[in-house]
Amino acid sequence: MTSRHHLPEELRWRAIGRLEAGQSQAEVARWLNVSPSVVHRLWQQFLITDSASRRFGQPLRRAPMTDICRYAHEGIEPQLRPSLTTATERLVSASTVREGLHEGGLCVRRPAICVPLTSRHGRERLRWAHQHVHWSPHQCKAVLFTDGSKFSLQSDSRRYLILNPLPSIKHP
Repeated sequence: MTSRHHLPEELRWRAIGRLEAGQSQAEVARWLNVSPSVVHRLWQQFLITDSASRRFGQPLRRAPMTDICRYAHEGIEPQLRPSLTTATERLVSASTVREGLHEGGLCVRRPAICVPLTSRHGRERLRWAHQHVHWSPHQCKAVLFTDGSKFSLQSDSRRYLILNPLPSIKHP
């Protein structure tokens, strides 16, 4: 592929003509000796603006973040995208939805939060395991280890809670 930065306008219109004639984007990309993504962007621009000419200084229309945050309170990204598109009457990309959720404090991809275990925790768990070595797998499934600072909103979790004692608080 050549190292040119932009397609001349004449080639852009010829590519649009070939696409309208039924050639695939891959065939047109091979004919132009460019990446298929260049032809894809050209075709998308033509479908949106009905023009193949490059217009400097005019970014792609997208929904403002305030509009996205207004509707971002229900559901996750794949469910939000179609409803946002209809609500804002603009094409909303997946990355725009993620940015809006992030700005609103809602992260789609949240990392798992794991409390690191100290060597004392490991020793206590190992001691407990040695004491209960003869339990059946069914009995072991119902055990939940916790450090006492956690709580469950579900009162009927049907698990044994192994609580580590909290440090005693001395009141003056």
